[in-house]
Amino acid sequence: MINLKIDPEFQNQIPPLTDDECKQLEENILKEGKLLSPLIVWGNTLVDGHNRYAILKKHPEICFSTMPLRFANREEVLAWICKNQLGRRNLTPEQKKFLIGKQYSVEHRKPGGNGNNQHTAASKKTAPEELCQIDTIPPTATDTSVRKQIAERNNVSESYVARSEKFMRGVQIMDQMIPGMQEKILSGQFKVRDADMYRLARADFPNRKQIVHEILHPEDRPAPQSSYSHYSGINYSALEVAVRRIQQDFDFLMRYLPKLPDDSYAKTETLKILKQHKAYMAQFEEMQAPAEALDLTASYVRICGSGIFFIVAYNMLSALFRGLGDSRSPLIFVLVACIVNVIGDLVLVAGFHLDAAGAAIATVAAQAVSVICAIAMLLKKELPFKIHRSDFKLNPQCKKFLGIGLPLALQEFLTQLSFLALCAFVNRLGLEASSGYGVACKIVNFAMLIPSSLMQSMASFVSQNVGAGNKKRAEQSMFTGIGIGLVFGCVVFALVWCKGDVLSSLFTADASVIANGYAYLKGFAPETIATAILFSMVGYFNGNDKTLWVMVQGLVQTLLVRLPMAYIMSIQPNASLTMIGLSAPTSTVVGILLNIGFFLWLKRYENQTSA
Repeated sequence: MINLKIDPEFQNQIPPLTDDECKQLEENILKEGKLLSPLIVWGNTLVDGHNRYAILKKHPEICFSTMPLRFANREEVLAWICKNQLGRRNLTPEQKKFLIGKQYSVEHRKPGGNGNNQHTAASKKTAPEELCQIDTIPPTATDTSVRKQIAERNNVSESYVARSEKFMRGVQIMDQMIPGMQEKILSGQFKVRDADMYRLARADFPNRKQIVHEILHPEDRPAPQSSYSHYSGINYSALEVAVRRIQQDFDFLMRYLPKLPDDSYAKTETLKILKQHKAYMAQFEEMQAPAEALDLTASYVRICGSGIFFIVAYNMLSALFRGLGDSRSPLIFVLVACIVNVIGDLVLVAGFHLDAAGAAIATVAAQAVSVICAIAMLLKKELPFKIHRSDFKLNPQCKKFLGIGLPLALQEFLTQLSFLALCAFVNRLGLEASSGYGVACKIVNFAMLIPSSLMQSMASFVSQNVGAGNKKRAEQSMFTGIGIGLVFGCVVFALVWCKGDVLSSLFTADASVIANGYAYLKGFAPETIATAILFSMVGYFNGNDKTLWVMVQGLVQTLLVRLPMAYIMSIQPNASLTMIGLSAPTSTVVGILLNIGFFLWLKRYENQTSA
């Protein structure tokens, strides 16, 4: 029997087997009478096969062989172990995340990277109190390349790799403070939030005990408020992260600058770091976005911005169909786009783990598909007019179009700005709340499909009947639209209210994000019914050339009701996404009352003028 050396760090990277799995493995080995696969060793140290070796020590009569592999240092051994384990199927999501994080950690800190040399990299072992300070040195081009390779190898996004490293460090720190926790976390016996592991990984040594206590006792977790909450306009949780990073860089400079000659290079590099942090902190002043979300947001905006052509093209083509009295085709286009968007999100986000970039690609692809469908159907349709090159010029009709369209455009512009403010309020609650809100918005967009389509169809139908002098039929269509919308609205309400968590789980596997998404949907759910009434009325007024009123009522309910209510709810000590979500149906009810009042006034005015 060969006595092999067991390295605890190597062994900790290998997911432990359950009692049943160990028993089954032992039975298989005893049945064969030998090991079918050799044990992988580095010198006299066991690298792979720890579970089998433990069984061999109980049965020394079993024959086995070893396969030595050559590694330059411990980092190469760890990288090989992680890569080998990731190739296996029976991994929990926590185990996969841990191994990817460990692989990235050791590979981008190999000799030659981040200041390590061949000798220090092989011998130095990171002290427990230094695990949180590895982020001090910014990533190099080599780090980025390593992250990209690992992401492609494991079919995940680069941001997932970076987050996995923080998760891995948090788990290791947790295990150092409470031995045995790593096995419980990776096996799924003890559930932890990714955000808590990130906090633990970044925390200074004296603050770790409190964080661990909050993880073990969530009931003792403090309310999500800042001690500086009497100041408005600043996200102090994000500011604290920025200040901590500045302090880390300051400590780094104080350690190394005295060793450098007093020349312009040192001053230049110092100023460069300070400028980087100035820009880093400035990113929080307006949107108050969580630090972890900035890169994802930028990626989403860049990709979606490239699809602006499809948005403009679709709106023009849909307007053309509705003007021809065909409101069914635009509904089909939107339905197809939504289906493509949902499927794209499931494949790219849930399947390939492309995060925000995947969601953006799915959105642009959905818009492109809707435009292609519209063009294909338009080419087959017989138009009652001919389009000539001379038609593409300014004409007297342009002034009329602008008079109708500008109020709607202004309303939409200001409404979208208000949504940015709403995102800022949600971001106060942290990354998980922000992510949950993002998932909920995807579901909301799908839930609003039928009311939006009814509004657009209503505008076209009403305008045709008003133009034909049949105002009574136009009014009847509004009530018919409200009735149809209410039927579908009640169905959607029941689905969102009762199964919002299931719907959220289609877009993410993170339990905390699912919970936050469901929390927002509970508050938003009544909006699915209220919108059925409001959008039909808005469509009626748009068809009656009352776009100025539509703009006014829209701005009132958004700027004077929804945003103030959402802001007030976000600054409460017990702030929740449910209460923020409730601001949507509240503002819609106000809009319904305003439109009812305007409708009655309009009817009275028309009766007086006709008399």
